[in-house]
Amino acid sequence: VGQGIVGLLTASVIRHSYPMVELWVSDPRPSRRHRACLFLGLPGERVISAPTASSATSVDYTGFDVTIEVSGSSTGLNVAVGATGSHGKVVVGSWFGTDAVFLDCLGGAFHRSHMSLIASQVSEIPGPLRGRWSKRRRFDAAWKLVAQITPSQLITHRVPLGDAPSIYAEIDRGVEDLGQVIFDYEAEPTNAQEPRALNDEH
Repeated sequence: VGQGIVGLLTASVIRHSYPMVELWVSDPRPSRRHRACLFLGLPGERVISAPTASSATSVDYTGFDVTIEVSGSSTGLNVAVGATGSHGKVVVGSWFGTDAVFLDCLGGAFHRSHMSLIASQVSEIPGPLRGRWSKRRRFDAAWKLVAQITPSQLITHRVPLGDAPSIYAEIDRGVEDLGQVIFDYEAEPTNAQEPRALNDEH
């Protein structure tokens, strides 16, 4: 749930590491769904605006086995819980900081679902894995994934660091064509109203 840059990279890691998994992704913004289709190579029917338990339903099960929430919003977390099946898992990947998070989905079906909410924190791994997966081994695995995924293709804009206020204003306004923005610490501020695209030579 959530197809910003973190969501795209999370989905891509799953796609490369677990090719047999039936992967679905969701985001309310059409531009992000379009980017997800291109970047992940998923069929359009598995790139949706908001999943529900009925999105993943067969004779044997209802709801998703595992739902990963990286939307950064209370709405996204509620959607993730609602889409997860009985005895399933919701991995909360968002960093909410000091923001209040409202969950209106913890009654009714959730109470009977035996569902697990799991906090995701990247600086540590579960205890049983630490003996085998040293920091160096984890870094090696991460760099191999970087080579396969090539996340640099998600970079859409490079802007001088001095233009950071204007680029954050663009993000707040929900500009549709922004992907990953890179700040250039050496370039002079342009004071431009629009962020400079990656292939803009001016």
